[in-house]
Amino acid sequence: MVHHLPQKPRILVLSTAYLPLIGGSELAIKHLTDRMDAYDFDLVTGRLADHPVQEQIGRVRVFRAGGRWHRATFLVPKVLLPLALTMTAWRLMRTRRYVLVHAWQASQAGGAAWLLSFLVPSVPLLLTIQEGKELARQNPLIRLFRRAIVRRADAVTAISEYLASFVRERTSMPVHVVPNGVAYRRFLERPVIEKITQAHTAMRVQPRHRVVISVSRLVSKNGIDDLIRAFALLCGQDVHPDELVLVLIGEGSQEGALRARVASLGITDQVRFLGTVPHGDLPSFLHAAHVFCRPSHSEGLGNAFLEAMAAGIPVVATPVGGITDFLQDGKTGFLCRPGDPVDIARALASALRGDDQVRHITDQAHELVRERYDWDTIATQMDEIYKKYGR
Repeated sequence: MVHHLPQKPRILVLSTAYLPLIGGSELAIKHLTDRMDAYDFDLVTGRLADHPVQEQIGRVRVFRAGGRWHRATFLVPKVLLPLALTMTAWRLMRTRRYVLVHAWQASQAGGAAWLLSFLVPSVPLLLTIQEGKELARQNPLIRLFRRAIVRRADAVTAISEYLASFVRERTSMPVHVVPNGVAYRRFLERPVIEKITQAHTAMRVQPRHRVVISVSRLVSKNGIDDLIRAFALLCGQDVHPDELVLVLIGEGSQEGALRARVASLGITDQVRFLGTVPHGDLPSFLHAAHVFCRPSHSEGLGNAFLEAMAAGIPVVATPVGGITDFLQDGKTGFLCRPGDPVDIARALASALRGDDQVRHITDQAHELVRERYDWDTIATQMDEIYKKYGR
């Protein structure tokens, strides 16, 4: 007699973009699906140039929506992407049984989920809110669009209390806080000496240097201009300013203006623009630094902060958005006022002391990440939600 294994419940995931593009949603989907082997996953996303219509990435079967008639990163203009995603997802739903549709972000993928909720209302819709912008200040049409998507969902997860509160204030929808996580074990032990040495070489620093590092898109909301001005103030206060180095990892639309700011402040020799660094190499760069700082104006959660905490270096941040979920001043990090270079410089000076109090703070931060933000823990939380809302 042939025994057939029971079929796993199948989840349909909708995401505006997916690997090889890397962002918060893309990494979260990859980490969660790798750990949730009780389910099969199909994912519908925008089609990229030179990528197949279908492919297997890890445990996820990826279906890319859109034709080859538009020359752009996405082969369908973003304004039409919700319709393309909907058409591809609907075709799948007509031939496969899904217990749940999980849409990531109330953006193009969320728009597709909204349309699908009318076409196939029998399949529950779970929406994850990941947005890192100042939501209340966005264009009224965008806010209206997001509200419509949220109201069609059967349940919502949010990556921080800040985002959960935003949803609760505008709807009676059930909201569960499920944060993004950190691949904690990658930071559990110091990388091998060779990798730290390679990071020192890439950053052009010597053992005598004290390194402030930031991992960030170079855009206005992340406050990198404020950080540069604070760093210049810190150099002016320090007895040995030539020992201070600021390392900026990331790219973005503000890079030209930030380089000009560095030149105007006379700190060109002490600031390194490294551009994009492979995510797998980040632990060695963080271990090679002394303080992490990103004085953001808004954050949905902020995985870069959690990664620095996992690496065991002190974190300087602003009390905005989801940052306050994990960073308490004097307990798990150092807080400073957003948009205030003088206060940012003060917090940086405190974190750079490297004394017993700073080490105690970094130890507590490290333990918090281990307990609450490991991907294994978060996958368990998401599994409970799938079981609760899936049919």
